[in-house]
Amino acid sequence: MRKKKKYPVLEQVRIEKAVAGGKCLAHIGETVLFVEGNVAPEDVIDVQVIRK
Repeated sequence: MRKKKKYPVLEQVRIEKAVAGGKCLAHIGETVLFVEGNVAPEDVIDVQVIRK
């Protein structure tokens, strides 16, 4: 049986801008996050990383 991965939840992430494909962009340190869903630039959200 395969062990399930626990994906981290990042709190208080600020969405920086909208990009192509209906996604938004955020940075955590030097890491770039592409966020899907009902978000807009300048929103502050909690996100769960599901893929690297």
